[in-house]
Amino acid sequence: MRCFPCLIVFSLVVTAWEAQAQTSRANSAASYIYRGNDRLTKGELDLAIDDYNLAIAFDPRSAMAFINRDRIWELKGDLDRALADYSRAIDLDHECDKAFYNRGNNRFAKREMKSAIADFTRAIEINPRHAAEYNNRGGAELAKDNLNRGIDDFDQAIKLDPRMIHAYLNRGMARLLLGQDDASQRDFAKCLKLKPDLQPVIEQRI
Repeated sequence: MRCFPCLIVFSLVVTAWEAQAQTSRANSAASYIYRGNDRLTKGELDLAIDDYNLAIAFDPRSAMAFINRDRIWELKGDLDRALADYSRAIDLDHECDKAFYNRGNNRFAKREMKSAIADFTRAIEINPRHAAEYNNRGGAELAKDNLNRGIDDFDQAIKLDPRMIHAYLNRGMARLLLGQDDASQRDFAKCLKLKPDLQPVIEQRI
């Protein structure tokens, strides 16, 4: 009977040590993520990847490390690796709207519009206050010729961010394709008011 207290104390010590070790690994991972972010800002892409790799080695369940690393894969033009990292981040954190949003952008770039729309929709469900999610989903709908759905999304994006230039430009294009010339011209005029140097872009599109 006298052995039981010793076993209990030993169990508590081991549990405390494991918790401390996990905290230490998480702190180390965070340090590498911060340094990787700094290197990414400086354009030191390969060094940033090294840091994110180390962060993942210390904490394989760090969704942020995967999200940040996939940004570099995209900058390098490796969309497949980026997609794999976004998907892994989503596996680790099902409520990370940033991961769904970025994966949607990735799939849009790969012309996988149905999948892109699904990802943008999930991002909106998680964070309905992010204007860019609506704008980009609207862009995917526009690419599928779902013009009215696209306009609905652009409307919401503008409601959330009245200075979102791309939303006005995209809505103007959708309205132009629907034959709503006056409304499209108002959108293009708003674009130019916000960013006058877009004139050549608008002239090219219309």
